[in-house]
Amino acid sequence: MVELGTLRRLRLFGRKKPVDHIENRIPSHHFTCLSHNLWPRILDSTGWGVVSLIMWSMLLAAILFGIMAFMVKIISSQLPAGEIVFFRFAIGLIMIPLWMIFRNIKLEPENKWLLALRGIFGGIAISFYFQSVSLIDLSTAVMLSFTYPVFAAIFANFFLKEKLKMAGVFALTASLIGIYLVLLPEFTQANPGYLYGLLSAIFAGLAVVIIRKLRRADNSWSITLALMIGGTSIGGLLSINNFIMPAPGLILLLIIMGIIATLAQLLLTHGYKYCKVVEGGIISMSTVLISVILAVLFLGEKLSLNFILGGCLIIGSIIILLNSHPGEIIK
Repeated sequence: MVELGTLRRLRLFGRKKPVDHIENRIPSHHFTCLSHNLWPRILDSTGWGVVSLIMWSMLLAAILFGIMAFMVKIISSQLPAGEIVFFRFAIGLIMIPLWMIFRNIKLEPENKWLLALRGIFGGIAISFYFQSVSLIDLSTAVMLSFTYPVFAAIFANFFLKEKLKMAGVFALTASLIGIYLVLLPEFTQANPGYLYGLLSAIFAGLAVVIIRKLRRADNSWSITLALMIGGTSIGGLLSINNFIMPAPGLILLLIIMGIIATLAQLLLTHGYKYCKVVEGGIISMSTVLISVILAVLFLGEKLSLNFILGGCLIIGSIIILLNSHPGEIIK
């Protein structure tokens, strides 16, 4: 965790953008709507300290992502998942460039082909995620999708030559057992939603590997904008043949959902600038808990013992994986 004194030494006060070696460690799809100049000054004037305020902002982002998943579940009863994907990314594609213009942030993409792949794989991952949410219980869909760090570690081992420690191997084994337990009661129903949830995690894991490569030359703004463009394009392609004109009330829900998702990304990005990936990744897992709580309270979903045990294995193994993995495995 970067303390306030360290921030002063890095001369973040009064700068319009962070120093390069901090920016390159930012997870790609998160950005903040708070000013880089304003944030440290608020911390300094209130006396809250860097740690508490940043952690609360990241927890708020996890809550917002959980609310987004809940809203996707509600909206999917009236609109195809592909159309929801389109609105989710299209709103972000409007908000983020406006913020970049407001902050006078320049876009300088380097690896255009890898950026395109990042956008495609990220868009596919979210598309499978929303498809899964629309077809099966919200709690199960979110749990399966959030196994992506497991697949990211596997792909990093093959494509980036990052060897797994014994703790990582143990975590992978435990997570696979957890996935089996989560799927055990329902998988016999042959609902493709379970497969979509796993495919979402697999493509998100691939996207993470690409992000790791991209950060050597491209900044987080380029990577995020690539995701917004890719997601909007894929959502548009999925909905072009079965587009349903939403009612005014549903349009409002779609706009709110897109704004919530984009704000969550902004909050998480700013938090990751000043805390370790491990800490941020563990807090991000709160999205699973929030989604499960909302599903039980408002959707009437029931949690089986297998789901609870499997969920504990998955979340616990990911926490171990985050601590043992030498690189970033957060998308």
